[in-house]
Amino acid sequence: MNHDLTALELERERLRASWRATGLHRGIDFADAIGAAASGHLDDRLRFTAEGHAESFTIGELLDDGARLAAVLYDLGVRPKDSVALHLPSWPETARVLAACVILRATVVPIPAIYGQAEVRFILEDANVSTYFVGDRWRSHDYLAGLSEVSTAKGLERVVVVGETVPAGCFAWSDLVERARRAVPVSLSRHRGPATDRAFIVYTSGSTSNPKGGQHSSDTLLAELHQGVAQFGRPGRYLEGFPAGHMGGLLAMLRPLLYGFDTVLLDNWDADLAAHLVDELKITSTMGPPFYLTTLLDEADKHGLDLSSIAEYSTGGTGVAPALIERADSAGFHPYRTYGSTEHPTTTTSSPSDTLDERARTDGRPLDGVDLILVDEDEQPVPEGVEGQVFTRGPDQFLGYTDPEANLQAFAPGGWLRSGDLAIFENGRLTISGRQKDVIIRGGENLSSEEIEGIMMRHPAVSHVAVVGAKDSLYGERACAFVVLRPESKLTLEDVREHFSQARVARQKTPEFLVICEELPRTAAGKVRKNDLRRDLEQGAVTLS
Repeated sequence: MNHDLTALELERERLRASWRATGLHRGIDFADAIGAAASGHLDDRLRFTAEGHAESFTIGELLDDGARLAAVLYDLGVRPKDSVALHLPSWPETARVLAACVILRATVVPIPAIYGQAEVRFILEDANVSTYFVGDRWRSHDYLAGLSEVSTAKGLERVVVVGETVPAGCFAWSDLVERARRAVPVSLSRHRGPATDRAFIVYTSGSTSNPKGGQHSSDTLLAELHQGVAQFGRPGRYLEGFPAGHMGGLLAMLRPLLYGFDTVLLDNWDADLAAHLVDELKITSTMGPPFYLTTLLDEADKHGLDLSSIAEYSTGGTGVAPALIERADSAGFHPYRTYGSTEHPTTTTSSPSDTLDERARTDGRPLDGVDLILVDEDEQPVPEGVEGQVFTRGPDQFLGYTDPEANLQAFAPGGWLRSGDLAIFENGRLTISGRQKDVIIRGGENLSSEEIEGIMMRHPAVSHVAVVGAKDSLYGERACAFVVLRPESKLTLEDVREHFSQARVARQKTPEFLVICEELPRTAAGKVRKNDLRRDLEQGAVTLS
């Protein structure tokens, strides 16, 4: 059902025109939107909690720092539309670079802090990054150890290291900060550009082996942020635990620039710290995958902490058990489920005012301007109440992938985005029931089974492999590798861990369970029947190591 790229872009442009006509696309770029709104919340604060990077400052101070840093970046050769990568956790430095890039109209490319050299190099080249910001180290990650490989990426012109150790040939963040103190701030309107231009590239580990670059404009992410504020109003104090390199973390830093409100940002999910912050600061709004919510409740119970100040808690992803929502209700707040993705950040949502049953057992109603249909295997609409694949379109939907060919697979005629997710739509509410994509969602992180299988196949002991998600009450899913060995070969889980360490990819991609089998179940066409493997896991019919 593919159609050529020209027809696809014409359909997408017709949709964008309709969103402009109805005001769902505002027609101004991000910096101008900030300029129009910032005067009302310059005294609201951002607070960063990361060890060694704990800092607090106002929105006004952040904008001034960003405007001065924008002048320094321009002097270094960074121009509007240049791609600038931020391989940084949720640190105050990250917020300053983000603000500078928005003011300069450079394309922001967040990179998850957990990514290793192989993933980072791919992203730098795929996004044609000219400037790469990276920390020297974070938690157990030593970014400088692999910098020699990353820094030779095609098209990369400059590397800025945030930290005390700065290799030769790199710019020191401290030097840029000193230059920024003396710089003349760049005005928010100086480098004004079209709201339809690519402004952000956010990578997601989907069902393919390499991360896919989802391109967003000012129009699309302004629509996303406006939808949330329009629906729920202005919260009092926000706690953000999503990683900076993901869509959730990016939105967490952009939202205060537009709408203010005090925001506390964690560089890594720490449930104990989060629970204490909610209790002490009376946090009113936060979000996260089921793993965050489960551990937040566990720590609150452990320490006798009060979470009832939370007025907004949205959760989504895989495995949102109704019992989890019910447990949170008994703790004094009313979480609700949402559905979205990097490509289409919020498609449907419930709200705190919905009934417990609606919040616990459905993923809500489509947001303003969002259309969705459910289709069968022939991509024909199914009746209400019948499971089908979710097709969506809406003003916050991305422009497309960096790889044009991937768009032919992603979009159906009419500009519909193929989600790969299965759901039921009844009484105006969507309920996600499964997915067609071969993706494992571990603690909110998307892991590509195909990528993990590709790495496994490079091990000399492996003849055939299939990777599926093993259900887990805490993380949602964990990667389980079913392996057929080569003759006279042996393989242990420790061997697998060492192999993935040498592959220089994020640790989360390492299989956490291993099943050695004589053969994999296959269809007549030779395709592995992964549903059979998942069933065997659920029924305890296999031996895990």
